[in-house]
Amino acid sequence: MAELLIFITNSINEALCFGVPMVAMPFINDQVTNANQLVNLGIAKRIHSFIQNTNEIYESVMEVADSKVMKEKAMKMKNAIDNQMTWESIIKQIETLV
Repeated sequence: MAELLIFITNSINEALCFGVPMVAMPFINDQVTNANQLVNLGIAKRIHSFIQNTNEIYESVMEVADSKVMKEKAMKMKNAIDNQMTWESIIKQIETLV
């Protein structure tokens, strides 16, 4: 079986840092907004928090795992994060101003 890289989560940072698409199951507060944003970015599928059967989870996981588009978008997001300024580069820029 091929390596399956998706993330079922309410914790987004780790998945973004590794470029892994997600299945989001929001329960409260900002989780709903975050899940919707992930879907809008094309890097996640949102499923109901209180599912009726496990088939919904399985089918969602398989859909995300098979989606080349979601994988590409998640990797693009990872690369954008990786290319952000690091603490080291920020310190160097500050030092040039002093």
